[in-house]
Formats: sequence, C-alpha cells, structure tokens
Amino acid sequence: MKSVNLPICYMLMCFGNALSQHVTEVDISSCSLTCGQRQTGAVPSVAGRPGKRGAKGNKGDVGNKGGKGDQCICEIEDAREIVEIKTQMAALHPECHQTRFYLPRKTQTSDYFRIKTALPELHDFTVCTRIKGSGTNGKVDGTVISYAVGAKYNRILLIADSQNVIGVNINDQYGQVTNIMQNGVEYHACFTRSIAPRSVKWYVNGVMKKDLTSSYSQYEPIPAGGVFILGQDQDASAGGFDSTQAFAGEFQNPTVWSRALSDTEISILSDSKCSCIPDAVVLEATPDAVQLEGAAALLLPDDCF
Repeated sequence: MKSVNLPICYMLMCFGNALSQHVTEVDISSCSLTCGQRQTGAVPSVAGRPGKRGAKGNKGDVGNKGGKGDQCICEIEDAREIVEIKTQMAALHPECHQTRFYLPRKTQTSDYFRIKTALPELHDFTVCTRIKGSGTNGKVDGTVISYAVGAKYNRILLIADSQNVIGVNINDQYGQVTNIMQNGVEYHACFTRSIAPRSVKWYVNGVMKKDLTSSYSQYEPIPAGGVFILGQDQDASAGGFDSTQAFAGEFQNPTVWSRALSDTEISILSDSKCSCIPDAVVLEATPDAVQLEGAAALLLPDDCF
C-alpha cells in the first residue's frame, strides 16, 4: 500500500522545474518518468508526450518540437516540496476541487484507487467523473466505479465490457447502455437515481443518453459504511478483483452527491472542469481522501475550459 505522498512525483511529469506553469494536453505516451527507489519500492515509469510550450523538451520542459527521448526525472526528498505542490493544486481553482488520477496498466489487479471517505446511506444520488481510457483502438473497457457493502458487492457498479455494453448496477440490479466512449477520448459521465419519483438516468458529456428507470424493480437505499473503489470490480469487500475487468486510463473529479442532479446541473459540470455543484456533495476524491494502490498515480490537473 502506498501513501498519497509517494506517487505525487508523477505530477511533475514533463513539467521539469516549471511547476507554476499550467500545461494542458499532456499525453502519457512517449516521455518516460523515473522516480527512483523509495522505502516502499520502485515506482513504475509512466510515459508522456512533449507538450506545446518551450523550444525543445529538456528534462521535462515541454515544447512544440521536443523529442520523445527526453527523460523527466523527479526526485522529491523534502516533504515541504510535496506540501508546496498540493498548495499549488488547490490554488488553481479554489472554488472547486480539481483532481486527476491515472491507472497505467490494463490486465492486472494491483492498480486502483480506494476512496477513504465514508458514504452515508443514499436514497437519491448522483455519481459523476471524467474518464479517458488508455489505448488508441476500441471502446473504453473495464470497471470505473465499484461500491461494496458487506457481502453485497454491487451496491453501485459502473462497468464497461468487451461486448460494447456499459452496465449501471444499483443494489444488485442491472441496467445497461450501449458504450459510445472511445479509448483515448475524454468523456464526462454521470448517472442519477431518485426513489420518489423512481428514476435512473445515464448521461454522457452533459446529455441524458438513456432513461434506465424500468431496469430496476426495487428502489431501496444504498447502505452506508461500504468500500468505494475506482478501477476494479469488487467480488469481495476491497478485493476479489478480476484482471479482465480492470480499467486503465484517467479519472478526473470523481464526485458523489446525495441527491439527483438536474439535467441543467449536469450540463454545467460537463461544460467546464472548473464548474462544481457543492450542494449535497458526500464524496470527493481529493488527494488526501484517496489511497493509491499498485502503480496508481496522482497527476497535476488539466487546465480548465
């Protein structure tokens, strides 16, 4: 198990010493990062593409024509530097928590994020996150969100499979939608559940794509006190992972509300990463609330748009 502080070095990928510069569109594909040996072992290298600033990539400085071979080397020895980086993250847009996480490997069970925040009992709720699957071919595949309570492992489950289907599982009841999300493309995905009146809706990029209400015969509350994981499907509490159901790629701003957001509110969230709806938030994946496992990494958030 890693602490949040260990993978913080990934946030410096392709940024060199210019921490104050906010760089967009950093693609993790061709620029390696080495963080060296730590007390918990070596951190796997992660790749990234030179960005759009500077004349030429040099030790992580990004540039229009920077070559692929430049190595971005990060060595954070002083905890004060880590605090400084977190402070810079928080100052980017203090009105909203901006977070970005990365899972580099697909067919494994060791990489995932566990949210340490305890969810209350949920009657109505909304779950939203930005996701970007790794790869250049095919659709997003794998488990996005898994919430298990005791021996009930599918209290909330959002999973995409190889059959071009996304499953929205609520209290062991299963609704499904056609998967339109391509790997390598960022999407804002949400689903809402209301008990009275009964309603379950699925949204992509701010637009309601399917009303799933009829897929659920029971509208019971989601119990409190469970385990909330990003990137793996729980078939046992905090475990029982299947490598074929693992997710690889990025998550941004995963959030849970204890009410069903309106169509307008979800559209606002989709339109800008800086937007937030603070009313009734019960879970936010802020850096201090996330336990990183395996090669899971915390990245510097993208600029807002």
